[in-house]
Amino acid sequence: MAPDAPLPSIVTRAAGAVIAAITIFALFWAREIIIPVVLAIFFSLLLSPLVRRIEQLGIRRIGSVLIVMTALMGLIAGVFWVIGSQAAAVMSELPKYRDNIVAKARNLHFQYSTAISKITSAAENIRSEAANAATRPAAADLTPENDLAAANGARQPLQPTSLPIVEEAEPIKVEVVSRESQVWALLRELAMPVVHPIATIGVVIVFVAFFLIYREELRDRVVRACGRANINLTTLTLSDAGARVSQFFVAQVIANLTVGAAIGLGLYVFGIPHAALWGLMAALLRFIPYLGPVLAAVFPVAMCLAMFDGWVHALFVIGWTLLVDVLSANFVEPWLFGSRVGASPTAIIVGFVFWGWLWGGIGLILATPITVCLITLGRYIPAMELFYVLLGNEQVLEPELRFYQRLLALDRREAVADAKRYADQHGVHEMVDQLLSPVLAQIEQDRLNGMLDERRVANVREVVGELAEFIRNDAEVKSSEAGAAGPERRDLWVIVPDTGAFDGCVSQLLAAVARWPEDRIHALSPDALSTDIVEHVRQTGPNGVALVAIEPSGTNRILNKTRRLEMAGFADLIHVVLIGTWKARHAGNQLARKIERAPVLDRITQLAAIMQRREARLSMSAADRAAVAEPDARDRLISAPRDAPAGA
Repeated sequence: MAPDAPLPSIVTRAAGAVIAAITIFALFWAREIIIPVVLAIFFSLLLSPLVRRIEQLGIRRIGSVLIVMTALMGLIAGVFWVIGSQAAAVMSELPKYRDNIVAKARNLHFQYSTAISKITSAAENIRSEAANAATRPAAADLTPENDLAAANGARQPLQPTSLPIVEEAEPIKVEVVSRESQVWALLRELAMPVVHPIATIGVVIVFVAFFLIYREELRDRVVRACGRANINLTTLTLSDAGARVSQFFVAQVIANLTVGAAIGLGLYVFGIPHAALWGLMAALLRFIPYLGPVLAAVFPVAMCLAMFDGWVHALFVIGWTLLVDVLSANFVEPWLFGSRVGASPTAIIVGFVFWGWLWGGIGLILATPITVCLITLGRYIPAMELFYVLLGNEQVLEPELRFYQRLLALDRREAVADAKRYADQHGVHEMVDQLLSPVLAQIEQDRLNGMLDERRVANVREVVGELAEFIRNDAEVKSSEAGAAGPERRDLWVIVPDTGAFDGCVSQLLAAVARWPEDRIHALSPDALSTDIVEHVRQTGPNGVALVAIEPSGTNRILNKTRRLEMAGFADLIHVVLIGTWKARHAGNQLARKIERAPVLDRITQLAAIMQRREARLSMSAADRAAVAEPDARDRLISAPRDAPAGA
């Protein structure tokens, strides 16, 4: 059955691809119906808060909707009237600047035509030279016999040519058209481009009014259609989507009005005619992502080129527009939008291209709101989680998985940057316990399973060494800022690593976390025998001995070494640190039952805290030392809470 297991997954993906293709085709084929409905939904989401506010004043639902719709249509009509009147004024002034436009066009044409003619002339000379070289006879062909044959051929009599046969032309059909039909055809030709947008606007207005009047009933029907068991999920999805889209539109309107006012004011101060028109067009065109600001700058630049001599005014318009857009993108929009959109820049660009291709200009305007809705659906609906993962701007990988992936990808710089970022957010100790230790355990497990090569093992060791240096530097900086110099270290610790590939890294991290000089930590070889370990401890007289292992494959070696040290009289010095997944914690609990006195820990920071406490006890007097208790049971059991602060 194992080989057949992937079949359902393949069938499911194929079915999903077919459904996606059918959906895209339906969106394109039925766009004349879907676009007004989508526009009406977004406008109703934008206007519903205003309707609620008016209803709170005691006005009934229908009256509130009529007030809002009347105000909206009046606003739209006013905007179009201003744009139309200003545009008519601009068009009426253009004939005054005909000579300036013609002069600049001729200047540009002369410059470019001169350069193009030179390039064309050079290319023609090269072509003619190549043709002459191909038709010129070679020296070997210029013989008297060839010349005589050529002369004889030249004197051959002319052959009679046949005259072309002229076919009779078909008679031209003449149709008498009445003047009335010509008038109707002209009216139809002029009206068709206008009738379709007006009809679409009318349908949108009707749908918006309908959605605003019956919004609760429509919401209840959607909830019921999604199933009674999914009422909570459906409610959260609708509420979140509506809130995000509404907040996005409000923020977009405020940002566009701010940018349009700034552009219009700057053009007015510099003396650009019709500055109000260009500012209003900049505000409206910015609803189209990326392309709108470019289009908003084209019209005033063209006007400046037509009205003014030189290029100063046109360059000012370009520079001022760029400055306002940069300030808006870096200061105004981040403050207004915040987390309202929730879409990554890549998702916005992809949505801009896709919906523009599918629905044209309306798709460009609706691209970002539709993307926001898809992300919201993916956040709550498991079947649509792909949209949330691919289009959202939130981190889809936990910090541990991201750090683990960077290590496997040999991306050393990014791995170190992620670890440092985690340390800045949560602290160095949390970085060691919650990020670095679990990842090292997982990588050790992969190595034991044969999934890791030596190059990646070496890369992990280098990253751990760099992070240990970062931890040490961070501790030194904080100590210097506090103005307290650490006491001179006099005690010695012996670290006995197990046979794992990363067990030797524990000594580096321990020295960095505990702010211990590396020469006061003796890291023995993983292959050291129990007798050698006992002899080394007897000769050096350390303050503690730590047997460490990251994701150990077994605990027999650690148990044997621990018992030999206990038999030699060093039971009070022994500490066991087992770092890893639930297997390591389970093994640690079993080991703790077999060891008489040695504490079994699961965090490096726990051992660092014990080292610091023992050093503090050495500097006390005998009476004070007796009053300080030894490490409590939390230092002995591996089952201590993982979120407890180090040294608790």
